[in-house]
Amino acid sequence: MSSFLLRVCLMMTAIGTLAYSKSHSTRKPIGTGIEVNVRVLYDDGVAPSASYTEDHNVGSQPIGKKFEEIFQKVQEKFKQENVLIKVNAPKVKPLKNKDIRVLLNGSTTELDGQRTLLQLVKTQKQHISRKNEIVYFFTKTGIFSQGREDDNLPIRRTNVQTRGTFCSTNVSAAVVMYYEKEPEDFPFRATALIFGSTREFSLKSEDFKYMNDTFARCTLNEPASQPEHHCTWNTAWVDRPSKIRNAPLQGLTRVAGSSAKWKPAILLTRRCYIGGG
Repeated sequence: MSSFLLRVCLMMTAIGTLAYSKSHSTRKPIGTGIEVNVRVLYDDGVAPSASYTEDHNVGSQPIGKKFEEIFQKVQEKFKQENVLIKVNAPKVKPLKNKDIRVLLNGSTTELDGQRTLLQLVKTQKQHISRKNEIVYFFTKTGIFSQGREDDNLPIRRTNVQTRGTFCSTNVSAAVVMYYEKEPEDFPFRATALIFGSTREFSLKSEDFKYMNDTFARCTLNEPASQPEHHCTWNTAWVDRPSKIRNAPLQGLTRVAGSSAKWKPAILLTRRCYIGGG
């Protein structure tokens, strides 16, 4: 009986693998000719910045080379999904502006992911000169989403990001957990969402459509010069941040005179999420 069940399991696994491979092999590639310029900031948890040089090591490897390797693996993961973008070698610097790190309410060690993302965008906007550029802040500090100051159940995240902003007039940015074992996994997830995907992995046909729409804002190798008009932007009322999914950058603000209602600054009509992973 056990051998029969084992054969059934092996057959199901083979069928599933074949179906997955077939769906990927027949999927039309997107992203050809699209380049991604990368800026990387990292805090002392990733590598001490006091004696930073371009040859400064993470473990036994120079930090610049380490992040170059990470983003080459990010590019390869997209290629496996038939997203044929080119990720250029990142510009890597230690985090000097400590105000970017916003601690979770009531915590002395964990980050408020959304507020840290807001600070990252605010401080890096002047350094972003091209629409196909993404700035990543890597940290080993825990990243959490906390909708309200009195929210006792903040949610741990692997990343928070500006969803769907690539090649738009908005800054593209992400706060990413640095994970030693597979350091390319979390930046891949964040980048997929910045491209407009609704999923961080196991991308579906609808995610391809959204990402392809995003890439259409870019010319080959260069960002589009026209203003963004890909999505219609609206505001909406919600009674709790946790009910909003896929919110873009600005997140939520408390409505004056109301302790129960929150108002998202800007929400995509198509899909609305609070960035997270």
